[in-house]
Amino acid sequence: MDGRAGKRLRTGESRASGNGPCATSPEKAMLRTQIRIATRRVRITRDRWLLPAARNPHLADEVSRSILPLPLIMVSQIQRSGGTLMSQLLDGHPELRVFPGELHLAKPKDSWPRLRMWLPPAILFRQLVDHRCIEYARIGYQKAILSDEKLPFDYDVGLHCAAFCKAMERTKPTTQRQVFDIYFSTFFGAWLNHRNHGRPKFFCAFAADFAIPQATVAAFFADYPDGKLVSVLRDPASWTASALNKTTSKRKFATAARAIAYWRRSAQALIRNKMARPDTVLIITFSDLIGHTSDTIRTVASFLGISFSDSLLVPTFNSEPVQSNSSFSAVKGFVDKSVLDRPPGITSDPGDEALFQQALAHCTRPAAVQAQPDA
Repeated sequence: MDGRAGKRLRTGESRASGNGPCATSPEKAMLRTQIRIATRRVRITRDRWLLPAARNPHLADEVSRSILPLPLIMVSQIQRSGGTLMSQLLDGHPELRVFPGELHLAKPKDSWPRLRMWLPPAILFRQLVDHRCIEYARIGYQKAILSDEKLPFDYDVGLHCAAFCKAMERTKPTTQRQVFDIYFSTFFGAWLNHRNHGRPKFFCAFAADFAIPQATVAAFFADYPDGKLVSVLRDPASWTASALNKTTSKRKFATAARAIAYWRRSAQALIRNKMARPDTVLIITFSDLIGHTSDTIRTVASFLGISFSDSLLVPTFNSEPVQSNSSFSAVKGFVDKSVLDRPPGITSDPGDEALFQQALAHCTRPAAVQAQPDA
């Protein structure tokens, strides 16, 4: 086969006429997508099962003995509602150990793991470890949609695995909660450039959609009866403006009708969670978080039982200012209040507005804005 014939085959051209399907045909695009998905699955499998050796093996014993039985704070609600911002504001607080990015302990991500406790520690670890953290360690942490900024993330996954296995073999945990205590404690011990060295009261993580399935929330509180759930409620018109503009749009955001159905399901779930667990679930509004950040974050700190700190007013990753995860333009190191001035994505349906007002009644709002209507 000569070089030109090979090129024709690679680009999908017809050898006979040269007028066959072009490289941008739907079939070729679908093939590329399938190849990309398959490649990603191979990479995820490789990262989880072919773990590198610890770069700092001498630290494994020390890290394995520093187990903190802390409660877990989950930040969760529908995507594009301010959950990333909320976790970034909590990131630098000395009483919190905040997991980077989104927490994915189970698949799908809106579920809670059911561990097979009889499995060897090395297998349990590979089921829990987040391949995104391995990727962040390789190329740098990145969350913002419209940014190429990558922040250093020195995570030694080999050390994490070694310390996890040592702690599991020594303590022989009998509950999932004890396994999670070991997993999170050794994770932060293996995050070698982690800057937060205060005395922690909580582990904290963000996971979009986690708060929607009732079974997931129930399973979380079964393992963490002392845990907390913080959710952000965004009004439907403002939310769709962000969701439908998201650069990496997903099938659930393909149309306005599909997106708003997704918003309704989330709003109903937030109401259900608050009614079922009023003392351990907090709902704040997106407009309060953006427009009245200081007052709202003081409300969050009081609910969590942590002291107020100026670090709670600056979005950070590993205590370093970070760009916003916006569908529009990104800003760095401060809360972008201009998002409240953007035009709505849709005209609110009366039924959706009624559901929003119903959910709003379950929100905890700062005293300074309680008498004001929500934007």
